[in-house]
Parts: sequence; C-alpha cells; structure tokens
Amino acid sequence: WAPMSLPGQREQYVMLMPPTKLRGDLLSLADMGMDSRSFARASGLSFDAILAQDPISHGKLAEIYDHIGAAVSDDVTLQCGRSIKLQHLGLLGYRLSNCATVGSILADWIEYCGHIGYPLIATLEIMGGSWRMHFHARYPLPIEAEKFCVTSTLAGFAQSLFNLSGHPIRLGRIGFPGPRRGSKAVLADLGADEVLFGQ
Repeated sequence: WAPMSLPGQREQYVMLMPPTKLRGDLLSLADMGMDSRSFARASGLSFDAILAQDPISHGKLAEIYDHIGAAVSDDVTLQCGRSIKLQHLGLLGYRLSNCATVGSILADWIEYCGHIGYPLIATLEIMGGSWRMHFHARYPLPIEAEKFCVTSTLAGFAQSLFNLSGHPIRLGRIGFPGPRRGSKAVLADLGADEVLFGQ
C-alpha cells in the first residue's frame, strides 16, 4: 500500500502490485516483434521498472492493459497468451512446474495469481475429472483491457497446462457474461467445444 493525496484532500491509500503478469505479457509481445516499451511509455511508466517488477497501482496496470488491448489484434492476443513462459512468472512459474496434477496446477495458480498482479481472480470447482473455473476482474478494467486479459488467459491456460503436464487439455465450454467481443474465428481457435454468451 502507498499513500497518495492531492493538495487539500485527505490522504488515501493505493494498493501496489508487482507487475509480474504484465512483465510476462510485455516480454511475449516483444518476442513477437512489437514495441513493448511504447505501452509503458504511454502510461508514463518505465519499461525497465516493469522488468524489475517494481510495484505499480491497479490503475496503472489497467491503463497499460487498455493500451495493449487497443493496439493488438485478436490473433496477437491469442499468440501472446500461448507464448507465456513459466520463467516470466517468477515464484508462481517455479511452483507450477513442480505440481503433480492438473488440479494442483489450477489450485496453485488461483492461490498465487494475486501475488503477481494478475488482473483476474478465479475460483475453482472440481467435479470428478473435470474442473470449472470462474474468472472476474480483480479491479476495474476498461473494455479493451478486459478483452485482452480474458482472451490471453484462456489461450494461455490450455497451452501452459499442456506444457506442464504433457497432455492436451480439452476446454469443454467457455461462457462469457456479456455479448460476443472477439471474432468467431478467434473464439473457435480457443479450442472449446462450446462458446456461450450472456452466461
């Protein structure tokens, strides 16, 4: 937490988070040939500070993700999610690489995602050999930021679970609370048996 106030106002406190997830996304976008530094500059932040994981506010995280979401196509968002590397996730990446089951991978991700500044919160239900995860924004996200975060997360989950377990994971159903935001082709490329809206 860090104090923040304007002249004549009471002091308020702003929660600061390490931008580990953002760092991973920016490095992935850079690997894809994009100018990741421009997203930090547009929000008045130092790219090097993000690489060093200096804590930043939820507001700044949302702002940078909004710049990213507005600048990249749906295809790039999918590719970014699928190319995330465990070493980008620090302690969480190490923990996940040592999980014995898919269920423990999911549970560990949910427990530690808050520590890495992840913009989404998830809950997990285990139903025999199936899992149901519910995602919602950790803090207010502009529409383009939320679209990027949700789509890249869904794309990255299946790829990461395959990388960690050696087995392909079938996405049975993806349900979105609002209307369709991505193209039909991109949603089909997520590989789910069914994609629903207004859920």
